[in-house]
Amino acid sequence: MLRSALLSNGEDEQVLLFGKSADLIAMSEGLKAQAAGASRSTEGWLPQQIDLIICEPAEGMSRDGDRLTWRIAPRDALHFAELIDVLAASNRPGHQYLDVDVASGFGIEVKISKGEYPETFQA
Repeated sequence: MLRSALLSNGEDEQVLLFGKSADLIAMSEGLKAQAAGASRSTEGWLPQQIDLIICEPAEGMSRDGDRLTWRIAPRDALHFAELIDVLAASNRPGHQYLDVDVASGFGIEVKISKGEYPETFQA
C-alpha cells in the first residue's frame, strides 16, 4: 500500500503519496473503480488517514486534524489514474501532481512519487 506524509513549509501543505510500482497500479485501479461507481472501498490502496469522496463539484484535498479528505470528480479520478499508470510503467524514479482545478485556489497539493523516497521516510 502507498505510504503518505503531510509536508509543510509553514504556509503551504502538501500530501505526499509514495511507494513502489505495484502500489501505484493498485491506486490507479482503485481510482478507476471509484470513478465507475463500482467500489467505495479504498482499503488496500489508499492510506487509512485519507477519505476519498467522488463528487461534483470537486474540492481537492482538505485536512481536519489528522484526517484528510480528498474530494474529486469522476473525471479527475480517471485523469489521475492515467498519470499514475505512466509513472508506474516508467523505469525511472519520478512523481506526478494530482491536483484538482479548484476555482477557489484552496486545497492541499497532492503529489504521488515512485522511487524518490525511502520506505522509511517520515515528515
